[in-house]
Order: sequence, then C-alpha cells, then structure tokens
Amino acid sequence: MSGDEEDCGAESGVCGHPAQVEEWQRRHTQETRHMCCRRVFADYAVLTPA
Repeated sequence: MSGDEEDCGAESGVCGHPAQVEEWQRRHTQETRHMCCRRVFADYAVLTPA
C-alpha cells in the first residue's frame, strides 16, 4: 500500500481469493486514506501427459 509520497509497508499477506484481498484493501484505505495498491498474483498450471 502507498500513501501520497511513499509506501507505508502494509501487506495483506497471502489470500486464497481475490475478494479477501479486496476487503483488506478497502479497510486499509478507510483507516489510512492510502489509495494506491500493488497487487501480486501467482498461480499454478497442472499439466497431464497426453
């Protein structure tokens, strides 16, 4: 999360669903008025032999 000039350092931690991190962002923004979020996603591809 970021304030006006620099990152505040707050992190949501690992979330299992986008709605969880969106709720965390909403609460953080209400409490701090920080409006900029960097989001990082990761996923797995499971391949099976033909």
